[in-house]
Amino acid sequence: MHMSKVKDQQERVRFVQVDSIAAQIEHVYQNVRSRIKDLLPESDCRHIGATSIPKSLSKGDLDVLVMVKSAYFTKAELILSKHFKENIGTEFTTDFHSFVSIEYPIDVGIQLKSEESKWPCFLQWQKLLLEDEEVHNEYDELKRSFEGKLMSDYRQAKEVLICRYFPVEK
Repeated sequence: MHMSKVKDQQERVRFVQVDSIAAQIEHVYQNVRSRIKDLLPESDCRHIGATSIPKSLSKGDLDVLVMVKSAYFTKAELILSKHFKENIGTEFTTDFHSFVSIEYPIDVGIQLKSEESKWPCFLQWQKLLLEDEEVHNEYDELKRSFEGKLMSDYRQAKEVLICRYFPVEK
């Protein structure tokens, strides 16, 4: 089952090499993307997260970013909520909502975001990891240091790292 904040309190994080699960991830991504495009034809769907970065460490889950125009965000949110579960423990805004699916052989996170929103910065983070080997290595080292430790602690440290490169504007 997908991890929530409550589950995070006891869950231990485990990582795998992305390359060892790449074929499975790609297969699931294509299925999820096809389903979302059927529901939201005007959306832009992207594979994000660690499994989109070759030679990375990953929790083995799939993250899909779904971007829609601001004017369509509320309708898209309603449509997705009829087909996927809300990701409990995630902070939602007027232009960001997170869903999960446990219908696949791996956990799937679906991040709905307004195209105009600057945060969360999924694509910028992905681009940085793909282009900057030093940052990529720093992120994988962070993961190695949390192997077997609490998921909640790992997620907090990950957020601190990402915010170092992409500060949250308040």
